[in-house]
Amino acid sequence: MSADLIEVYKAVQEINESMFGCFVEPPVEAKDFDDWSNAITYSKLYLLTDGETISISFLDIPIWDTDMDEREYDDEKDDWEPLVLFLKRKITGILSNIVRIKFNDNTSDSGSSASGTDTSVKA
Repeated sequence: MSADLIEVYKAVQEINESMFGCFVEPPVEAKDFDDWSNAITYSKLYLLTDGETISISFLDIPIWDTDMDEREYDDEKDDWEPLVLFLKRKITGILSNIVRIKFNDNTSDSGSSASGTDTSVKA
């Protein structure tokens, strides 16, 4: 594994483990993952590589890849900002946008589905 892929893998693993801990409390007697029968599904980062490009997505939204690295460069340190910090910032931005979604209460024909459920979204 290349040094870049190891750095990306460790960043994804760290964030996924911390997000998993936000959603699931393991049973007191849990010895391994198989004991977590009541674990809920959680959103996580996905790492994808074709052997040349490495990319990361969250909620099926691409947030970083090696071809378009948007991390800030620190001239004093002569290095890129840590990937974990960048990914956390991107995830926070996505979640902030999701929280702002408000569903309309009125059920006009233009925003209603066949079942009568309001499908319009105000962002």
